[in-house]
Amino acid sequence: MGANAGGVVNLNRTLDSNGPDVKIRGTVAHIYEKYQNLARDANSQGNPVGAENYLQHAEHYYRLLAAANQAQAAARERDQSGRQNGSRRLEQPENGRESDDAAPAETQDDNAQGNTAETTFEENLTSTA
Repeated sequence: MGANAGGVVNLNRTLDSNGPDVKIRGTVAHIYEKYQNLARDANSQGNPVGAENYLQHAEHYYRLLAAANQAQAAARERDQSGRQNGSRRLEQPENGRESDDAAPAETQDDNAQGNTAETTFEENLTSTA
């Protein structure tokens, strides 16, 4: 139904919807609004079954909208966290020490808490954030 590899519909793409007695062409938001209006009209004309049918079609497009919005929010969050991590990138030599003769000092308190001087790059980032 027009989904990309991630399974999310592009909100700007034009789609065709074949409803119970109408064919609607437009974006996901446009189709959703059109089915809402058709349901309202059917209900006001005393056709509750037709109104429910249109509402079910509208719900389908509402779910597409919600999924696309959630995917966009997740992508924004990934981009923001990627930018933050990229700007805080620490330079570390290959062996994890600042110089060959300066080994990191461990204290009794560090060992008692289960901490060691050797931490991963990600742990260093989270502890300095």
